[in-house]
Amino acid sequence: FWNEFKDRFMNCYTEIAKLIPEFMTVANGVRKNRLPMGVTGLSHIHKAHVITSMCMCLMKKALVIAPDEAQATRLRQDMEGFGINALLYPARDFSFRSLETVSREYEHARLKVLDKMLSGDFDAIVLSAEAATQLTVPPAMLMNNSFSVSVGEEYEVDELLLSLLRCGYTRSE
Repeated sequence: FWNEFKDRFMNCYTEIAKLIPEFMTVANGVRKNRLPMGVTGLSHIHKAHVITSMCMCLMKKALVIAPDEAQATRLRQDMEGFGINALLYPARDFSFRSLETVSREYEHARLKVLDKMLSGDFDAIVLSAEAATQLTVPPAMLMNNSFSVSVGEEYEVDELLLSLLRCGYTRSE
């Protein structure tokens, strides 16, 4: 019941957007591959509404670059509130300390988003301008160096160790 209600409720926002001539002008530009596309003068929530409605109306995925990390985070949350699967690709957190004390939280979040991009499991990716300028692992390398480990499964220790080393891990005590 909830999913059906949510879909109808969220689709009403897309139907309303279709009544706005400027929205349809932008949609036609996207349909004709006049990309990248930029729209100015919208308040924050209206940006989320337009992008979400564009994804739903055109059945396309979006890559959205926000000025900073805080605005990217807020935009992703608002887009999810409008009913699409929006992911945040965070900027890399540079650290100049010893490697044992560095948190890998941002790297894990970035890799998770890249993996979802490869599988197509998203409607929109939102990132800051800083994150957009940072280099990352090429898609082929990510695919070739990814594997899953499941609880309860048995693995050959030597094979698992070799796979982890190939993925860039280093042995430590």
